[in-house]
Amino acid sequence: MLDVYEYILRCIEKRAIPSDEKITLKSYCEFYEKEIEHHVFEVEFKNGKKIYIKNEAKNIAHIMGIHAFYDRRFKDKALRFEGAFTGIDAYKNMKKGKITLNYLKKSKRGEAWNDDTKRIRVLSFPFMMKALREGEWYNFDINKFKGNTKLNPKIIVAYRLQKYILNFCISDSNDDNYFCISNIIAFKNDNPRVKNQDLLELDRVIELDSKGKVISCVCQNRLYRNYLRKTKEVEHVTVNEKKHEELISKKCFVNTNKIAHDKYEVVYLKLDTNTKKFIEK
Repeated sequence: MLDVYEYILRCIEKRAIPSDEKITLKSYCEFYEKEIEHHVFEVEFKNGKKIYIKNEAKNIAHIMGIHAFYDRRFKDKALRFEGAFTGIDAYKNMKKGKITLNYLKKSKRGEAWNDDTKRIRVLSFPFMMKALREGEWYNFDINKFKGNTKLNPKIIVAYRLQKYILNFCISDSNDDNYFCISNIIAFKNDNPRVKNQDLLELDRVIELDSKGKVISCVCQNRLYRNYLRKTKEVEHVTVNEKKHEELISKKCFVNTNKIAHDKYEVVYLKLDTNTKKFIEK
């Protein structure tokens, strides 16, 4: 029988939204600390610019939309004030088991949990990293947004999951470090958050561990990315860390993923004979 961590990983692999009967908010915090907290994304734009996406515990509750479940009617002293559902306090309350799925389901007499977008915003949280690797990146200009919003991020990354679109909102600091701050759920046939916004031209999204070692690399170059996702168009090989570092340094048009110590899976186009020769030499 799968434990919760393995179950979450399986859901991500199958692009299935986790069942609220098989996860807990505490398990999501543990997943964050194991799979997300110490990872950094190096995003390479076609014009040569690079930015770095980091994730902090203080933003997790807002990414999940936990603030939408605050209900002053509950008598628990620790949860009586609204701040218990925002920022680092909300994260700590989830990790300690004070804010639970059962609480969310009862909040506001079930009204909040029965709201499709609020519920999916909570349950889809583990897809954040996959979305940042594989989603479509948009510059967000609030002047082009046809609607009212208090959220004004620099970038939105849109990722399709079943009938929903996850819109991960990214804000910047005073340097090249950016932070994921929210997730706004839309439906597949209508995503107003990115309507009229400019699609960003990326070359690669590289995921790094806490030591700066590459975990994965996803080619986002428009000429290659879709072909690299077609089974009939690609080859799969396993290389060691040294060869993988050379592929990354050479900026080959490949998708890669670390599968074990000193082992990386590399996906490249069958027609890309230069990459084939480089791997085999």
